[in-house]
Amino acid sequence: MKRGGVLLGAAAATAFFAVGAFVVVAGSDASAQTKKKEAPLDIKGDASARPWKRYAGWPSRDESKWNTLARVSSPPTPKAPRKPSAPVTGDAANGAKLVADRNRGGSCLACHVMGQAGNADLPGNVGPDLSEIGNAGREDEYLFNYIFDARVYNPETVMPPWGGHGMFNDQEIGDMVAFLKTLKKPAAFKTVLDNPDKRPAPVEKRDNLDAIENPGMWAVDRAQELWKQAALVQRGSWRPMKTARCRSTCAISLTGHRSGSIPPVPRPRRQSRVARCWPIARSAS
Repeated sequence: MKRGGVLLGAAAATAFFAVGAFVVVAGSDASAQTKKKEAPLDIKGDASARPWKRYAGWPSRDESKWNTLARVSSPPTPKAPRKPSAPVTGDAANGAKLVADRNRGGSCLACHVMGQAGNADLPGNVGPDLSEIGNAGREDEYLFNYIFDARVYNPETVMPPWGGHGMFNDQEIGDMVAFLKTLKKPAAFKTVLDNPDKRPAPVEKRDNLDAIENPGMWAVDRAQELWKQAALVQRGSWRPMKTARCRSTCAISLTGHRSGSIPPVPRPRRQSRVARCWPIARSAS
């Protein structure tokens, strides 16, 4: 009985050590495989192929004519609508593609519902619904000019001058005019989100004061410096004035700044008897 128990115990111990050895070997093999797949921490040489070139499909158009926050580049407002030298003709099928091409300044669908153009996929409602514009009886010249530069009819419009900026040429605008004339029934939306009238308002949960979520906060510490730089570029040089010397000048700038001077910059009022003065132009004469 004792001999059988000893033999059984020895067999169990042998099996245990065999399993343990297998686990160790298997673990070492898995660790070796993991190490082989780890990305190197230090890459020598260029991280991308040379010579560098932009990936395929990236727009290569000239955007220098577009407006930015730093520069207004729109051409002057037309004084009169353009008179087409020939009847406006176009390909309505191509026009349907153009109005839904989001590589062209966001597409017409960014602001307009346009029937089934672009499958009515998340159109905007900044501009009027054009799904039935074909029933309005608008002339080709009117539609052409409204796309080319809508300011000729409404100087206060927010619609970009698509032709004036060179985003679309005359033939492409003609294609879009042909498409607009085919729109004669309301759009059919696949989902509630596609319908701007029923789409729920977005809920902003991010912290706009967090520099990680809003990179613009990185510039807050330099806001005053950037403001002064912009003033130098746009309005000419300026200099801060001493408090004792600029009371009368401040009065002028607060009531109506002279030609060429910088208007007062609003700042929080402080509890102090010392008058505070704002930067003004050197050449205020």
